Amino acid sequence: MQKEVYEQPYGNLAALNTCRLLLDSVGEDLLFTIVSYFIEFLNTSVAIYEKNGDYALGIYSSGWCRLLDHASRNLCKTDDNAEALKSGLWHCHESCWNASKLSIERNRPVEAECLGGMCLFAVPIHARGEVIGSINFGCGNPPKARAKVKKIAERYGISADSLIEQGCASNRQSSLTVNTAKQRLLISARLIGEIVEYRMLETALRESKIKCREVAAGIPGIVFHLMLKKDGSLSLPFASEAFYQISGLRAGEFNPSGLLDLIVPEDLDHVIKTITRSAQILDTCKAEFRINTKAGEVIWLHAVAYPHLLSDGSVLWNGVALNTDEQKQATGTGNAAAGLRRGPVHDFNNILAILMGYTELTLDSTSEENPARPYLLEMLKAIHHAKSLLRQIHTCNSLDEERKERMRQGPVQQKQRLSTLELKKPVQQELVQPESKISESFPRGEGSILLVDDEESIVYVGQQILAHLGYEVFPRTSSLEALDTFREEPKKFDLVILDQVMPNMSGTELARELIAIRPDIPIILCTGFNEEATPIRVKALGIRKLIMKPLDMYQVAEVVRNVLIESGMRRQHG
Repeated sequence: MQKEVYEQPYGNLAALNTCRLLLDSVGEDLLFTIVSYFIEFLNTSVAIYEKNGDYALGIYSSGWCRLLDHASRNLCKTDDNAEALKSGLWHCHESCWNASKLSIERNRPVEAECLGGMCLFAVPIHARGEVIGSINFGCGNPPKARAKVKKIAERYGISADSLIEQGCASNRQSSLTVNTAKQRLLISARLIGEIVEYRMLETALRESKIKCREVAAGIPGIVFHLMLKKDGSLSLPFASEAFYQISGLRAGEFNPSGLLDLIVPEDLDHVIKTITRSAQILDTCKAEFRINTKAGEVIWLHAVAYPHLLSDGSVLWNGVALNTDEQKQATGTGNAAAGLRRGPVHDFNNILAILMGYTELTLDSTSEENPARPYLLEMLKAIHHAKSLLRQIHTCNSLDEERKERMRQGPVQQKQRLSTLELKKPVQQELVQPESKISESFPRGEGSILLVDDEESIVYVGQQILAHLGYEVFPRTSSLEALDTFREEPKKFDLVILDQVMPNMSGTELARELIAIRPDIPIILCTGFNEEATPIRVKALGIRKLIMKPLDMYQVAEVVRNVLIESGMRRQHG
């Protein structure tokens, strides 16, 4: 069937569509194909509307409908279709839209009489549980009673004889044909809705991928996906921009299936065995290895990745790899445990904080139906797993250092040291370390917060989280700059959040200076693996809360709100 046969002399009304959800998601050609049954077999009118009343498709095919449509269009006395639609004189448009509008408002199929003497059957179109438009067709037969035909002719400004002649020439529709057509219209509405829903999911997934790439680009180290298929082939379907910066390759130069070609041959067997073991038991994959860059340099990487078994039997890892080359050169060793004692542990902790923050921000703005949501939830689980592993690494390193220290001390000193350690254990347990509660609504609030951390990426993600929770944030990456800012307007801030480990002035040192300026200022101190900042010590300084990094968004929301409420109550009762 040729679409051109049914085009109206006044042009295509879909050109005025400003909503475009149905029009762009399905396309005019496919919409026409879906409704072609009603045109070809019923020889009737068909219209598809966006929720706001814009035409996604409008066709008047029967002689009766065409005659009345053209007549009422002429009553509008304007060549501008937009003005004609607003005039209220385009009776066929008014009838069709009123029927569809009623189906949208009632959220169910409706049947209504049109001004042209026939009936209109309208069905709402749904996508993702919401009404997004309506489709209708003209059903039944033109009236035969001369008095009624004459009344219609007068309303439309045409002769009754021409209208009677057109009515006699129209094909009569049986009740069986009309009922069958109604069922077809219900199916058509559902089909259109499913197509729109698919397009919406497609768009959401595309936007989610873009957002994930933007997040990954701002994270120190390489964020990657590693895929092991059932046939044994290994590939790297995704790697953040840091991978190309470190390797010196351009995106078009790297073959995702050629990952193993980059690894130094002496390290290849170790990497393959580590990946194979991780795939077999679905446990964390940790490997330290060297790669050859495009410039001929050799770079050390330390990678941690978390496996997931896919429905097709493949294994997908989500991971992060750090460039530890500088650390290797500084220590002069290839031992992974030695390289992870201080600097890299701190770096990994910050990376986890950034990953956790952006993942939770993305999840909080992602609907339950978004196909990317399960992947984000799995990523969050992996982050918490990494958080636990990092604490284990730190604990092992600390114990190792304690053992070496005891070996250097005499029996009396060892006993004194052991007593000190036993006293510190219950204190360390007081640190706030709740699990992520991404499924719960985040406690939101308001107030002005001074946020201080020497890591720019940490400050940025912290600023995004706090702003998302409703707070006004003043970020600073220098403790000295933060002190100057606070000194200028100490009453401006409702709360200060500080990192403990910073150059020039530590978090506790900065807190001491801030409290000296304004004794009632609430302060939250963030620490990673720093034995100097303990709950007892920070409480003695006047700091309200000590929390462990990396922080999940629920923890941030709850702690910030509670500290603000507590400090507000203290001021009111003070």
